[in-house]
Parts: sequence; structure tokens; C-alpha cells
Amino acid sequence: MNPSETAAHRELKRLALIWAQAHGYRVAAAEVSLPNLRFRLDVAAYRPERIRQLQPGGGMRQRQVVGLTAVFE
Repeated sequence: MNPSETAAHRELKRLALIWAQAHGYRVAAAEVSLPNLRFRLDVAAYRPERIRQLQPGGGMRQRQVVGLTAVFE
């Protein structure tokens, strides 16, 4: 926890994590460092996506595609 961070800012990060989880973002974290950036993101989250495809003969198949990323700063 950053001592210069306000209680309101900590609460916003907490709410962002709750929102991400409630909206299907299965991977979510606070204070995320990324390569080539000199700062940390407040919250980052990832939601995998799947596409359902109808197979010849009537069966369904799912295939995974690149999902969605949410950044809260």
C-alpha cells in the first residue's frame, strides 16, 4: 500500500476489482506493472472469450479467441 494514496483512491481500486469480477473478468489485479511502462496500472483485468460454432451434423463446438482487457487508471 502506498502511504501517499488516499482512502478514496484505494476504495476506487477495490470497486474496480469487484466490477471486473462481476462482469466475467476472471483474471484481475491491482498495481499491475507492464513491460516498457514506467508506472503501474491501478487495476488490470482480462476476460477470455469463446466462440460457439455449429458443426456439420448439428453439433456445437467452442473455440477460444483473444479476450477482452480492461484497464482502470
